[in-house]
Amino acid sequence: SNVADGLAWSYYFGYLRLVLPRLELRISESEYFRHKITDRKLFILLPKTCFTCDDIEQADSRVKWVGNLPESKINRGGIKERSYKHAVHEIVMPFPDGTEEKYHFIVEYATPLMSLYDMSRFTDAQLTGSERDHQVVLFIRKLTEILGKSEECKGRYELIPFSGDEDKNKIADILVALHNNANIMVDE
Repeated sequence: SNVADGLAWSYYFGYLRLVLPRLELRISESEYFRHKITDRKLFILLPKTCFTCDDIEQADSRVKWVGNLPESKINRGGIKERSYKHAVHEIVMPFPDGTEEKYHFIVEYATPLMSLYDMSRFTDAQLTGSERDHQVVLFIRKLTEILGKSEECKGRYELIPFSGDEDKNKIADILVALHNNANIMVDE
């Protein structure tokens, strides 16, 4: 069986399809962040190593947690008002002239990758490191396909696959580059 497919579908139905359609509303409800967040989408980090830090700042010290958006409370699987909330991170980019630019992103790791990582370290799960490396590629491919067909999630997310190892301190650069590229397209 294909672990990756199941994880991708579960991530979509159990999380993304619930939170992405509500994202715009949650941003607009935040007095503090609604004018600071210009990229109104969820940036989903997909490290190929499957290794995720509990705090993104551990992976890139320039990506600092500055608060959460108002939570979505959703009744789900017998859990009343299950809480879903998104972390907002700030990146401060210095310019050579001494000035700086501040960016705010709603960014998080794709949590199913943590399961793949844990499975590859747990003997009973029988997932070798090389199989894990294959599964993460399949997971990203499947998730891209599922989200690509989802009208309710369209334009509300950005998938960010990156190597994970040598890109350890590059998350800020990747996010700011995506922001700048998106805004160049808007300006033209």
